Amino acid sequence: MDGDTTESTETERTEGTEPDAVDEPTEEQATAEPEDRITCEQLVSYLRRAHFDGTRGRRGYHRGEVNAFLLRLIEAVEAGEPLADPVRRTHFTPVRLEDGYEPAQVDDFLKAVVDVDPNAGAARPELARSGLVAKLFG
Repeated sequence: MDGDTTESTETERTEGTEPDAVDEPTEEQATAEPEDRITCEQLVSYLRRAHFDGTRGRRGYHRGEVNAFLLRLIEAVEAGEPLADPVRRTHFTPVRLEDGYEPAQVDDFLKAVVDVDPNAGAARPELARSGLVAKLFG
């Protein structure tokens, strides 16, 4: 009979550990989040090391404008501002006879920057409720 009691105790212990099994997805989510997100310092380093192929005799983006915009993005990251809106609103002057940057590379780089932006969730809710959004959705 002592063997039966031991088995039921082991079953109870196993049942007692089942809530830990429920916590496992939370641990997986917690470990997945740091991999998906980068820090502001990492993004600033990424922006500073940006390099694009040059274009000569082909259409490209004006190098000075792209470089200045990257500096503005660095300042925005350091200030904790989200990057999606400034990236979406930016248009670079196309150049053909002078050295420019390959447009597809610049565009892909900026999309990647927005995708990994650590400040993306930092949008201020009071801004979302003002202006046209408030008029449309009350």
